[in-house]
Amino acid sequence: MSNLDPTIRQPIDWQARQQAIDPTHSYVVQAPAGSGKTELLTDRVLALLARVQRPEEILAITFTRKAAAEMRDRILKKLKRGLQEQEPSLAHEKQAWHLARQVLARDKELQWNLLNYPSRLRVQTIDSFCQSLIRLTPSLSGAGSNLNPTEYSLVLYQEAAQRTLAQIDASEAVQQLVSHLDLNLAKTEALLVDMLKSRDQWGFIIADEAAALAQMVQTLHQIVEQELQEAKQSMPLGWEQALVAPLHEAAAFKSQTQADHPLACLLDWDGQDLAPTFAQLERWVAIASFLLKSDGDLRQTFTVRDGIEAKSPYKAGLVDWVKTHADREDMVVALNIIRQLPLQLIEPANLATFEAFFACLKLSLNHLQDVFKEHMQVDFIEIAQRASMALGNSDNPSDLLLKLDLSLKHILMDEFQDTSYSQMQLLEKLVSGWSDQDGRTLFLVGDPMQSIYRFRKAEVGLFLKVAELEKVADLSIQRLNLQENFRSDQGVVEWVNQIFQDVFPVRDNAALGGIRYSRSHPFKELGARQAVQLYPFVYDKETPGKDKASVELMAEKTIVQLVKNALANHPDSEHPVVILVRGRNHLGQLAKLLQANQIPLKAVDIVALQNTPEVEDLVQLVRALLHDGDRLA
Repeated sequence: MSNLDPTIRQPIDWQARQQAIDPTHSYVVQAPAGSGKTELLTDRVLALLARVQRPEEILAITFTRKAAAEMRDRILKKLKRGLQEQEPSLAHEKQAWHLARQVLARDKELQWNLLNYPSRLRVQTIDSFCQSLIRLTPSLSGAGSNLNPTEYSLVLYQEAAQRTLAQIDASEAVQQLVSHLDLNLAKTEALLVDMLKSRDQWGFIIADEAAALAQMVQTLHQIVEQELQEAKQSMPLGWEQALVAPLHEAAAFKSQTQADHPLACLLDWDGQDLAPTFAQLERWVAIASFLLKSDGDLRQTFTVRDGIEAKSPYKAGLVDWVKTHADREDMVVALNIIRQLPLQLIEPANLATFEAFFACLKLSLNHLQDVFKEHMQVDFIEIAQRASMALGNSDNPSDLLLKLDLSLKHILMDEFQDTSYSQMQLLEKLVSGWSDQDGRTLFLVGDPMQSIYRFRKAEVGLFLKVAELEKVADLSIQRLNLQENFRSDQGVVEWVNQIFQDVFPVRDNAALGGIRYSRSHPFKELGARQAVQLYPFVYDKETPGKDKASVELMAEKTIVQLVKNALANHPDSEHPVVILVRGRNHLGQLAKLLQANQIPLKAVDIVALQNTPEVEDLVQLVRALLHDGDRLA
């Protein structure tokens, strides 16, 4: 497949990129920002088109209509470029040109006529694909004749929660839940709404309250034990033997004055391999508390307060051990996490409350279905779940799943980090009959560091689980990592690497959705200008001229001047400047200052409609027409 010129500088991850285009294997690819993800996806589509009998055997899934249109347009552009006889001069275009030539030959051989009938390229959003499945089998999916998805599903959840609370006189479970939340109906409603937003994660076990409780306890145990396993792996070799004697001494010393103290559980520990299980959690917490100071750093010395006397024969060795391993950041992070873990996950007195909560969730689910029917609207979870229902399962597949199993040979999914549980279940059903030897492939690409669709109930932990297990259903899927950044120059990439490696967790955690930072490598060399410049503005109410209002005005004026400079330096750019703020309130008067300086701007969801010049003029006009005495208007 490779058409790389060895004389041309290649990205450091070019081998992974070549593997990703191999149409005979399945891959899950972690592709960070600027790594050419769309280029890779479209090249793989071309490689697949050169092998299949019909273009419809390939399904490419995206999350937005814009992304779907861009992917289809990119594929068609590459095919049109393949019509040219001369090979492109740019290195990154050569491979696509060769692939396109192969597809065009296949197109001519099998008379696809793709360039005239581009609709044969199956590039769809996940929602449109699910809706197409539902329309094919409305009875199997339970959809009926109308199923209108909406992104504004919050009002539907709220109505279902309110109907649940309206049963407070008739339902003992509702009474118990509201009582547990101090009769705060607003808080109870918000809790039910939050649960409905993620019902695809728990709806399948809620039918049996006892089973749901057991599942919850098991999940909590797994989370705790995963943290303990991470801690055990981060501890240095031989740590138990090095610490058992001073820990025994500290526990015994404290027992002289206090019968019940945190280190008491270590009195009968023999220093043997400490298992990362919930049964041993108390000992792990005791060890973490002994080694860490209140601020989270390792202790550099130990005193009587810690259980170590000045004359202790183990004190010097203990201090030396801590100093030797003080630079083990992963160990310190793990110990801090362990110290915060609860020793008792569920108090016995709360068991009845949980059972009442689960009963309320069942009521909320029933009411939500009624709300969907009455409003003739559903959320995206419902779309995916009903599509999954239409497919049946691997043991009892529907006719639709059997038909798809025959016609669908290759699936590609973009932005896989934004997949929800219900969408993942659908994907697993689609490939449930696939094997590693039958020639069908799955290609998943995304960047867990960029997961943005939390409002669509995305669960980034799914990406991590697939990457870790390297399997979807019974299909093996190899993990590939891209590192090269083609978008930004060396200065920007290195600055981002430096800053964000300290912002992200030090390790992945699929259960909690924790993503460690993966460093990028710059393809572009260092630019002539400084890549990133900081302009800090600090206010101090005690210093004249440094009050908050004055400093914010100074910052806004500086931003306006920077915008002017950027516009002057990039006169040919359509959108040369972007201003990012965390929220509308942080923008202050900046929009008005830009307008006052004759700088046009587009402020999406920032400038309220009532504050636009057109609306302000319209309001004044209406006021003048309604009241002759309103001279100002």
